[in-house]
Amino acid sequence: MRLKQPLFYRQTGVRIRSHLMRPRLIPMERLILPFESVYHYWPEDSATLGPTIQDPILGNLNGRVFLEHVTELDTREGNPRRTVLNPTMMSNQYRRKNRGFRPLRKDQALTINVRNVLVKNYGMLPSLYRYIPSYKVAYFRWRNMAATFWNHVADTETRFKWNQYIDLQLPERIPTLDDFRRADKSISQKTLKTFNAPALFNLLDLWRWMGENREDSLIPDVPYERLNFLIRLKGYFFVINLGVIDGWRKDENAEDDTGGLQASQLQRYFLRLLHGLRDFMSGVTTASDGEIENPADGHPPKKLDKPENTPVDPDPVDAPEDPETSGEDGGDALLLPEFDDPIVLPEPKSPTPPTFDTRFPETAEPEDGPEAVRLPNVGTDELDAEVDTPAFKDTLSEGVVTKAQELHDAGLMSAKAYERTLEEANGYTTLPNPYDATGSLTDLLSVTEEDLALPEPVPTPDTDTIPDKSMLQSKLKGLTKKYVKSVLKKDVVSSVLAVQRMGVSVKDYTVEVVQDNMSHYEMHSVTLKPVRGRQSTVRFRIPVVDDDGRFMSNGTQNRMRLQRAD
Repeated sequence: MRLKQPLFYRQTGVRIRSHLMRPRLIPMERLILPFESVYHYWPEDSATLGPTIQDPILGNLNGRVFLEHVTELDTREGNPRRTVLNPTMMSNQYRRKNRGFRPLRKDQALTINVRNVLVKNYGMLPSLYRYIPSYKVAYFRWRNMAATFWNHVADTETRFKWNQYIDLQLPERIPTLDDFRRADKSISQKTLKTFNAPALFNLLDLWRWMGENREDSLIPDVPYERLNFLIRLKGYFFVINLGVIDGWRKDENAEDDTGGLQASQLQRYFLRLLHGLRDFMSGVTTASDGEIENPADGHPPKKLDKPENTPVDPDPVDAPEDPETSGEDGGDALLLPEFDDPIVLPEPKSPTPPTFDTRFPETAEPEDGPEAVRLPNVGTDELDAEVDTPAFKDTLSEGVVTKAQELHDAGLMSAKAYERTLEEANGYTTLPNPYDATGSLTDLLSVTEEDLALPEPVPTPDTDTIPDKSMLQSKLKGLTKKYVKSVLKKDVVSSVLAVQRMGVSVKDYTVEVVQDNMSHYEMHSVTLKPVRGRQSTVRFRIPVVDDDGRFMSNGTQNRMRLQRAD
């Protein structure tokens, strides 16, 4: 049963200071947004384009659910650029898969009925913009999206003046008090090692809003009594209203305000809540007996202490508090550990790397024994002593020429067709570099010694526990980055042009980089012309591999493995 905002928050929200550190967890089956509500959807990852109508927060509504997509960033820090994706096509595709939502074309269609709900979707923004790689790219991506998010929150307040609900996502690890204080002063490369996810940046922004430097926060100065954070965890939920939290804060300008909390105290209360919730999510702490009926298999209990058909007071603001719903007795509160306790979750232990006794010589001179093979020159049967250019490049035209010579000698090819085939056999030498407009395709057929040279390793500090001093440095750390940057494209082009050895000429070769919300790949288009037959275009795609050897395919991040070869 849907309620008005005052009664809904009285039953599910944090209303007194002790609840901020000891919240009452409500079963998820009682999560029904109150009347006059707007839900802001922040995506959990870049692969999710928006919410679904099956979401527990939207599934039990008895009114219309309107949807607005946000497809433009209000700020452009880090110089983001638009991708090739079309937001209109993405919106239409999303609507075909989620028929339960209705697009909002007029504000009056929403406000005509208090049972209606508006959903603001920000899930398409990560897929519509790409950033230049840097150590602050994660911060730029979050800050632009967060600034757009809170600007729309302020705009929603101006348009409707309805209650707004925002999901507060909990990260896997909660930073310490020193981490928050360090990040509050400045965003550096060191702090970004700890704050490296949107959920962590959102907590930092809320931390700043509670602290003394509220002007550094992106949260706008709007009526806070209509801004609500929704925290969902393990089949339970509770609500935090910013107006209630702001009312506990001590007003520095008011001399008679002696009962408020200092900004630092409010921040410590909030940090204690975060650590307690993370411990509860990880199973480190559990609810005491008689406080919460632990759900089986992660599902909330079906029986409630208070029936859902409780009559609603016509004036819930002035209604007397029910001891069962007020939480004064801590009926279903979650006991959290004290702040001075070691509440930081232990770091996962990394497995001990195996040790190998096998020693490989650093240098090995290749022997030119009887098994060594050398390629002959074109047009002679004598063995050449040395081959200056790569053997693969010398044999690219030979396959087409040999095939054409056989057909010409058999009388199946005219002299004019034979000469044209010889020109097509060497046509790849005039093609441009498919990856950029500069250079030639033949530049990618030779691998130089500079391409194979590995960077000098950085030695590890020596300790007495390392008996084998050869393990202090390794050249393999920069192998993947060096291969992807200097050799990978050359290997791909060499593999494509190897089709010429089968008597098929390569007449055109282009590469187009495509990036969407699910994959990032190169689309290769190769025009092939066999000795006998019509030309055709073959298209295939190869994932784009970053410097760390990772690539995204079908929404799944994979890692490229190196294959050992002689």
